[in-house]
Amino acid sequence: MGVPQRRERVFFICLRKDLAEPFLYQQDMFTEVPKLELNFNEPEIPFKDFMLDDESVCNDKMIPCLLTEYDNIKEGESSNKYFQFSRLDRNKVPSTLTTSQSKSAACQVHPYIKRFEK
Repeated sequence: MGVPQRRERVFFICLRKDLAEPFLYQQDMFTEVPKLELNFNEPEIPFKDFMLDDESVCNDKMIPCLLTEYDNIKEGESSNKYFQFSRLDRNKVPSTLTTSQSKSAACQVHPYIKRFEK
């Protein structure tokens, strides 16, 4: 779908009865259903394609315990000590990146710059 995130999505598709006829087909003798093609064959977008290398981009400083943990985990790994603290892998599609992350242990950090990713 052209989104640089790795997660499953749910789509709700609604058709108004007065506009649905061009999209319907007879599946069997008693069932009329919409004809939808939901093939999303777009290439994956790895983190390196949109990450910023400028250290001045983010002013969010990590708390000391997370700075220590940052040095203990490798790129693409998660922390065993802090729940959902992970270092992004620049060659893989990241899980959902939120618009704001607290300075708690639930965060994703840049692969080689000690900062939070948003």
